Amino acid sequence: MGCRKDGDKQTPVRAVPPCVVEMPFGASCASRSRARLKRQERQKEEAMKRIALGDGRWFNAESATLYQEGTQWDGHNYASVATGTQWDHESLWHTAGEAWVMHAWSDWQGSGEAYNVVSASEAARWLIRNNLDLPPTLVQTGAELEV
Repeated sequence: MGCRKDGDKQTPVRAVPPCVVEMPFGASCASRSRARLKRQERQKEEAMKRIALGDGRWFNAESATLYQEGTQWDGHNYASVATGTQWDHESLWHTAGEAWVMHAWSDWQGSGEAYNVVSASEAARWLIRNNLDLPPTLVQTGAELEV
């Protein structure tokens, strides 16, 4: 408890938790906190479904297909087939809108990640380089790459 000065006399002031003041009748601080946490978790989950591209567009990760990079043992570490190093990585997304999106990131401290739209030809080359089967939408493109 603190004191409030009224003229020459001091009267005690009760500290009331802010959640008690804001609470609707019958609600407790704990139930309000749980509701707030659930709302924050729901917002975070919704935000995680959307992946923003560098040009301001986005795609829904739940309705997209993810292709992970291949790895190979170089004698010391598992290195990315896509990048040739153990630190830099790539994955490929095929969105519900039929776009191909390359996700590139690095394990180096301070480096960021990027999502960029790539052509069907680039996507086919990436899938072939990573020893992955071509989806039906890229079979013709993959056949054109054969020498």
